[in-house]
Amino acid sequence: MHKTLGLSILFSLFSLLGCLGGSDSGSSSSSTNSYQGPGSEWSAELGSSSFKLTESEESLVIEGELEELSSGFKKLTVSSSSGTGAPTVGSQAYGLDIPGVVFFLKPLEANSEIITMVKSGACPTSSVTMNWVIAKMDINGDASSSGQDIFGTFTSDGSTASIPSKYALDGTSLTPTSLGAITCSSGKASITGADLYLTESGGTIVRTGTNTSSDDDDGIIVGMPGVSVASGDMDGDFIGLVFAGGETYPVSVNISGSTVEVESINVETGVADGTIDDTMTISAFNSPSAGFVAGTLSGGESVRCNANPNVSGGVGFLNCSGEDPSDNTELFALMVVEK
Repeated sequence: MHKTLGLSILFSLFSLLGCLGGSDSGSSSSSTNSYQGPGSEWSAELGSSSFKLTESEESLVIEGELEELSSGFKKLTVSSSSGTGAPTVGSQAYGLDIPGVVFFLKPLEANSEIITMVKSGACPTSSVTMNWVIAKMDINGDASSSGQDIFGTFTSDGSTASIPSKYALDGTSLTPTSLGAITCSSGKASITGADLYLTESGGTIVRTGTNTSSDDDDGIIVGMPGVSVASGDMDGDFIGLVFAGGETYPVSVNISGSTVEVESINVETGVADGTIDDTMTISAFNSPSAGFVAGTLSGGESVRCNANPNVSGGVGFLNCSGEDPSDNTELFALMVVEK
């Protein structure tokens, strides 16, 4: 039934809109964006000053108000809710909204990974190729293992799909995988053991382990188009979320050349709070292929990222996974967008 990724992390949504550079990109403060994604079949509607979240298995409906903060994040306050496990009126969460591109939401629950949604829409009408990075491993995964797939590429011609390349954090090339026949309706595709949420522009969220009733073997994968990236292309200030040490934190990130400074912040004010202060040093761009970067954190932990300097209107996006500094077998995940 997959309740752990649903009810216990009700507000732990990470929403990646696949309409990169599409008609909803840029300023859309008066429009409503619709999303769907893994968990217990979530859907979301996000307006300029309101939101509505629904979840099918428990008939959850949560509505409320959006308020923009000086930090760049938005505050979500529940005004009404119904269904099993619904939050109380007045409950709050904090998100980051870039209309037509991405929406992050900071979990209220402790020990909650980021889960994912994509913009609702039609299935791709042409072949798609994208880079992907794991955002959540199954419980038996080991981020430090040379046999653990962490990132790679995905292709689909609309009827079949495959993973032509996949790699461990240390760059070890693992055996490609043919996913076989794929069926798609309203942006949601299915193969044995996985659900894929696809968009025409090449973005996708994949949930693996769907052929069992346990959450323990579930994984979440974030995919987006891969483009060539060089030192300096990603320079700028970013905000987003990091999952480390079993917790999710709002962060500010500064990228300058090969140096990526990461600091946790007070989500209301944007001021650094000192909980997380780390530096990632990029050792290689476009490695092993276009869009991927390799690096290490200050403690030597390996990190791999998909870097795209222009997901929409010149806005950069960085999606990374690596060895958690507190336990190298666990996953560190960083997802940020340019301010």
